[in-house]
Amino acid sequence: MAVPRGVGEMRKPVVFAFLMYLLVVAAGAAGPAVAEAAHGAMPVPVPVTGPTMYGTLVGPDYEDVWSLFVGDGQQLIVTMYSAEGEDFDLCLWAPGTTDVSSKNDALVTSWHFGGAESIKYVVPPGAGGTYYINPFCIFAPEATGSYHFTVDVQSPASRVTITAPSVPGTARTYHDYTSYGILRPLHFVEDTSVRVEFQKYSKGRWRAAGSVSASNEDYQGYTRFGVEYSFTGWGSGKIRWRARAVHLADEMHPRQASAWRSFWVKV
Repeated sequence: MAVPRGVGEMRKPVVFAFLMYLLVVAAGAAGPAVAEAAHGAMPVPVPVTGPTMYGTLVGPDYEDVWSLFVGDGQQLIVTMYSAEGEDFDLCLWAPGTTDVSSKNDALVTSWHFGGAESIKYVVPPGAGGTYYINPFCIFAPEATGSYHFTVDVQSPASRVTITAPSVPGTARTYHDYTSYGILRPLHFVEDTSVRVEFQKYSKGRWRAAGSVSASNEDYQGYTRFGVEYSFTGWGSGKIRWRARAVHLADEMHPRQASAWRSFWVKV
């Protein structure tokens, strides 16, 4: 069984943004103005009052600060979506922060080339308090500075809800397949939370036949996991297989397996 191609996305290092800043300033090129760096006191924080918040980045600093209480041992997941065509970034600051100008000092920073920005943070014991969510833009927005973000705060849980992957009724050898399943509560998109295990029926019993790591994606307020796989074989006929999804234990959730889902593989 072939291991699927990895799914990932390029990260945007801080040094790249800084070099781009220098190039634009040195060349005096036409185009969007470079946002001035924030100095001194940070913008007045706006309290987070719901699971989805909306904002607009305006000059001269092109950044907002939102405040949210997160308790000891709780996990915070924030996912931000920029307006189409914009490239905004996101970081999280500790309680007591008064200056957000140096993004390298943030607790967590998310820099991507386009697309959503997502951060996860588990509050250490004794570190509960008011944390600061900081959307920002290195360059002035080209069209609109609008964005929105979702907030999910979780306490440690004793169980998760996970479904078996939606495998086909009959699969064929040397074909690529992608199957999905559901994982609740919400999990961080960049974590590897699920492993899909396969078994085949041979000589009167089920035998282990490999496993494949799944990728997380946000889906209607919870997490959908996806797994890519294929089968090899020779001869002719059908072989009975089954698959299940296993949630891997993490700081907030225990290890837990779904039910098995059976199917056939046609050689």
